[in-house]
Amino acid sequence: MTTDVDIDEKIKLDIKEPSKYNVIMLNDDATPMEWVMGVLKEIFKHSTGNAEELTMAIHNDGSAVVGTYMYEIAEQKSVEAVSASRNHGFPLNLKVEEDRVDTIPFESACGRYVRVSFSNPNNDYFSIREISFYESNNVYYVGAYRTEDAARSPKTAILPISMDGDMFSLTSVTVYTPSGGVGCGSFNFEAYDDRSGKWENVYSEPTEITDEIILNMRDVATRTSMYRVKGFGEKSDCPVDNNKAYCTIGFKNVHGFRTSVPTFGAVMSTGAGSTTDGGLFTDGTDVWVANGDGTSTLLNRASTNAMCLARASRSITAKQFIKRLTGPTLSAQETIEACRVTASYSPSDPAAAGLVAGDTGTVYFVNADGTKNLLTLPDKTCASFATAGLDVRAFPNRATGYKLSLEDSKRACAASAYDSRVVIHFPDGQGLKDLTRNFVQGGGCN
Repeated sequence: MTTDVDIDEKIKLDIKEPSKYNVIMLNDDATPMEWVMGVLKEIFKHSTGNAEELTMAIHNDGSAVVGTYMYEIAEQKSVEAVSASRNHGFPLNLKVEEDRVDTIPFESACGRYVRVSFSNPNNDYFSIREISFYESNNVYYVGAYRTEDAARSPKTAILPISMDGDMFSLTSVTVYTPSGGVGCGSFNFEAYDDRSGKWENVYSEPTEITDEIILNMRDVATRTSMYRVKGFGEKSDCPVDNNKAYCTIGFKNVHGFRTSVPTFGAVMSTGAGSTTDGGLFTDGTDVWVANGDGTSTLLNRASTNAMCLARASRSITAKQFIKRLTGPTLSAQETIEACRVTASYSPSDPAAAGLVAGDTGTVYFVNADGTKNLLTLPDKTCASFATAGLDVRAFPNRATGYKLSLEDSKRACAASAYDSRVVIHFPDGQGLKDLTRNFVQGGGCN
């Protein structure tokens, strides 16, 4: 008797790149510069110009990195250079050190100085070539974002939040004052009404922020292409530095969802943490859409244009998917729309597809072409797993086979939840580095 055992397990192969090592040449008072240049050219394969620059750096700075290699190669070149130098009576010395960059994350903070201390070094020594500090990408110095020619101040500041033109809704945001920063007091969230061209207030925070607060905006979530935050500090007086008032505000844990159908899945992965494979693929004659639940649907051949055929992936075949029983072939109009909005099938570019919960206990499956199908008799587990809080009206019904059969519904329930995460674009702070640096040094952050 034989037993077939299916192992439903994903094995993650974590391959770590081998470390690189620097070969560092040390200065001394006896080795001639001409010899150093010769070693750099012959053993380390530097050009004459580079060899001259490195020789001067070694002479002036006491040492210089002359090459970075895998450990065995670095050690070999170091031994070769020292051996050749000793054979000619020169005391040239080199050392090999691991080339590494340590990124140390810490909470954003405002202050006048930064103190860095090290303890318990390995082998009783260490060397540091560079320490870099980067401006936080979620902390903003309100007052820097002014409107046109208005004087810089929190009360005139406007902080825009967008998804580069895509429609979305915010459901919650954590707002905080960084350690050592000056709190901004009250503020207002406004959403842009794309139909009327006007801004509407959707949330007001009347209290001063001393630590952090979570703004629950689910009840006022609105479909918009842009939010903005303004009216900072109306309930409190911000300190004034050089006749300019400033305060500091941070945003984190920004949650929301897209309300329009994305044409590419660049930021989409399933709520369960695994990717959803979906998109267009072809055998050179016909084109299918991989729906995202392991099934595929055939496009109408007569309505499939050459551009759609060229964009569809040829890396897979229809045999790798289960044919969806409900509506196995799209209509002519649905085919035209699917060709227009659906990306090519690519496992490295997860598709926007998955389970979505409706307001009345219904469950839908959003396909990779952005359309949705209604599930038949989904169980409680399926309903609880589906992503809630999305405006299901943003996803058009797939007219061909809108209500899935029981078998297709069970298969869809085994798929992943639709990922409602979004990538929010706050203002680019790159141009504010000098302003921020001068501001911190000037004591604006207490």
